[in-house]
Amino acid sequence: MISKIADEKIYNVINENDTVLISFFSPMDMASGLVNKNLNVVDSDYGDKLQIVLVDTFEAKELVKEFKILVVPTIIVFKEKRLIDRVHGYMPLDKITYMLSRYIKK
Repeated sequence: MISKIADEKIYNVINENDTVLISFFSPMDMASGLVNKNLNVVDSDYGDKLQIVLVDTFEAKELVKEFKILVVPTIIVFKEKRLIDRVHGYMPLDKITYMLSRYIKK
């Protein structure tokens, strides 16, 4: 499931789900758009095993500060409420899938 969050509700998502992927993006950045399109495929592949959250860096300045986002796109993965992976820049679909396969069984 993909949701868009711009406030502290993101912590509820992290605490209530086993695995959460957060994509910090800019709507003006082409690489961010490509990553988010790839996340639509990931969402259909992983279904209920993965919660995907999109965070627009223009709308969520406080979250950008809290998560120390310096580059877009940035993907952060939480597993059992712990930050376990962080990637900066464009990531093709196969790399996203490989990264997640280390934490989730399809």
